[in-house]
Amino acid sequence: MSDYNEIDTDNLLPGKPLTSAIAQALNENLLATGEGAPGAPKVVSEALDMLVGAGTGTQTFTNVGRVAKVLIISTTFGTSAPAGFCQVEYQTSTDNGATFATAITLPNTYAEGGGVITAHNLITLTSSMNAFRVQIVLGGTAPAGTISCAVLGVSGISP
Repeated sequence: MSDYNEIDTDNLLPGKPLTSAIAQALNENLLATGEGAPGAPKVVSEALDMLVGAGTGTQTFTNVGRVAKVLIISTTFGTSAPAGFCQVEYQTSTDNGATFATAITLPNTYAEGGGVITAHNLITLTSSMNAFRVQIVLGGTAPAGTISCAVLGVSGISP
């Protein structure tokens, strides 16, 4: 990790020479800021482009190849009959959404016979995954339901 070093702004005024020491400090400070070094300015979340998307119903997210982890915040609204259920699942893709792998059910999203379930699930995407989708699964007798979700994806967060 690079160290962050304060630079005297008097040395950055118009007409002052850009010395190799100042150029090196500027370069190291840029790296230190990105690495979250002690004393470095913090990178705001908006600059990290953390929100992948949000919506209701089945949501497909493409072009996420640089995203390493995804936080899925889902609210499942089950309006099922007593014998019905709804739950949330996700699928990943390595061809940007043309095809998807087998679905994986997210834990703590099962709602039986109606009700509202809110869950937070962190999933890890491998380097070859560049798309995924989140959807509701309905089953049982006369099931009905909807899903609302927000998806945050990050490749790294400044502390």
